[in-house]
Amino acid sequence: MSKLNLNEMLLKSLEINPNSIFLLDPSGITFYGNSAGESLVNSKNENVSNKNFLDFIAEANKSDFEKFLKRVFEFSESQKIKLFVRGIDIAPFEALLIAKPIKLSNTTDHYCSLAVID
Repeated sequence: MSKLNLNEMLLKSLEINPNSIFLLDPSGITFYGNSAGESLVNSKNENVSNKNFLDFIAEANKSDFEKFLKRVFEFSESQKIKLFVRGIDIAPFEALLIAKPIKLSNTTDHYCSLAVID
């Protein structure tokens, strides 16, 4: 699946955000990553769309991330967790993840915005 059909204003606000921002579906599939986000988890600057964000979580924290993401969608409110993120060819580092459910006007699907603060 290609990037969501996001409105231009939303894309601009996500792109200029200095934090690493991703849009995920309930299963953790990444539909969008801003430039800061893509460079944080990907030293090769490859597009992270359609990758499961779980791939960027350190092995020891994968089940914690799955529970975290489930809570975001189950309770429909912001959630925070500290765990180790690892990127493509990037050593694991501790980061604060903040996820918030969002509703996009052009779809009935559910998504969340995920900020990764290292």
